[in-house]
Amino acid sequence: MSKFSLKQAARKGWRSALAASALVSLAGAAFADGTDAGTSVENTFVLNYEVEGVVQPPITNDTDPTTQPPGAIVQGTPTLFTVDRLVDLTVSAVNSPLTVTPGATGPNATLVFEVTNTGNDAQSYTFSLEDGVDSNGAVGNFDATGVTISYQIDDDGTPGFGPGDTVVTVPAVAPGTANAPAAQRTPDIPADTTFRVLVSGTIPSGQMDGTADDLILIAETRDPVTWVVEGASGSEGDVTAAETGTNNLESTAQNVLADGFGTAEEVDSDGQFSAQGTFIVASPDLDAAKTVAVIATEGEAPFDCATGTAITSPTQFSTPGSCIEYVITVTNNGATASASNVDIVDVLPDEIIFIAASAGGFLPADATAVPPVLAPVVGAPGANTACDGTTGTCSISVSDGSIGPGDTATLTIRALVD
Repeated sequence: MSKFSLKQAARKGWRSALAASALVSLAGAAFADGTDAGTSVENTFVLNYEVEGVVQPPITNDTDPTTQPPGAIVQGTPTLFTVDRLVDLTVSAVNSPLTVTPGATGPNATLVFEVTNTGNDAQSYTFSLEDGVDSNGAVGNFDATGVTISYQIDDDGTPGFGPGDTVVTVPAVAPGTANAPAAQRTPDIPADTTFRVLVSGTIPSGQMDGTADDLILIAETRDPVTWVVEGASGSEGDVTAAETGTNNLESTAQNVLADGFGTAEEVDSDGQFSAQGTFIVASPDLDAAKTVAVIATEGEAPFDCATGTAITSPTQFSTPGSCIEYVITVTNNGATASASNVDIVDVLPDEIIFIAASAGGFLPADATAVPPVLAPVVGAPGANTACDGTTGTCSISVSDGSIGPGDTATLTIRALVD
């Protein structure tokens, strides 16, 4: 009875020194689990058999004398194929929806996206922006101004993204643009490497609470300076195009686009991926009003104008010497944002003698909040001060207060009619 065994040997080509020097600066770069594109895979077999119990010379397609079985008969050559290039990427929004305040800019108005090269070779990328799907149509949308796109590479020698990593601002490049020079795209990004894209703008002043700006970031795959195994691409900056011909099996790596899609701005297997990020405004919506009421008519005794409870019956009148109460009421109608550093000033007229002032309804102090919530500070002259209508004599104020969403705060002033 004849018998046989198979022996398989896969040999991977060495990465060129040029490719290594181009990629080593990207900290944390790890090649994808799959075999590098351009790798030539060799396979051999050995056939052992007997005739009438006599062992015959083995048959093999292994042409290497150092690995052939002794006395082998060589028939044919090793089978070879080249690992093709899997072109794949993902894009995800890291900090969306991002709560912003009117007038915010720079780091306070920056959407962060993560882009991962999930293929098996180095690639470069360009970026563009489109308006996103309305995420809060019942409230309304706005457009951030001065929007810029930057990429951030983790290359400072410490894990994770931080202030020491390279950040480069690049222009938007429309998908399908024939060629993108180095100033418009990322450097070569190794397989299985994640980098960040930062979309920054300025939130228009006066934007109302709950309004949003929806932005779609589209990343498009470009040919790198250097393919990992095959060296110089000779087409750097070109859109990485899918192979349209037949499988050459043994040649240079052919491009196979395998990306999915993230939004309706692109489709499967087009070398692009996208994700939507949203700025959403958190802004206090303040209403303020001032009222005056007669607390006690002159002659009501005993009555303490500073702390006494208002007399409602019988009807009270504002005759000279009567106690009156001013109340300034501020309501935050916003849904999410506190009003901080609230500052209220009331200058009493010269027909008034100031007695006392107090504040209520403000948030308690919290130094750990961002921004910090401060305890309100009431400023007032001494009791029984005769006012003259100037800030130097009878300026009543509350400062450093914060009013939470849906909350109401007050400044209450007690005084006598002169």
